[in-house]
Amino acid sequence: MTTEHRRAVRALISQAVADGDQVAASHRGLPVYADLGGQLLLREDLSVLVVPDDGASEEAAVHDTVLALVLASERFPTLAAIRPVVDDSDPVCDLCGGRGHVGPVRCGRCCGLGRIHGDLRKT
Repeated sequence: MTTEHRRAVRALISQAVADGDQVAASHRGLPVYADLGGQLLLREDLSVLVVPDDGASEEAAVHDTVLALVLASERFPTLAAIRPVVDDSDPVCDLCGGRGHVGPVRCGRCCGLGRIHGDLRKT
């Protein structure tokens, strides 16, 4: 992580807070994903918080961290460089066959990368 990434995340968090995002304000994180169970927030140091709907928070597991980095890199051009890198040594995802999606849905196994990132193989 570079100072530039830290600065970009800080600016995006500040914008979310200015836009009235209460979760961003209370947890000092950038919302990058939400579903019925809660949200994933990217923090300035590129760590990820899981914030369930009840408001408690905890450090994200590896899979949620990889997912949050992928989503943030796609949604915010200033964060494109934080996308996890996969290469030929990473196995092709057996669920999506390397496409990164299953039908119209992002692959839940490889987080849309098409290959199983090294961090995901450790879980």
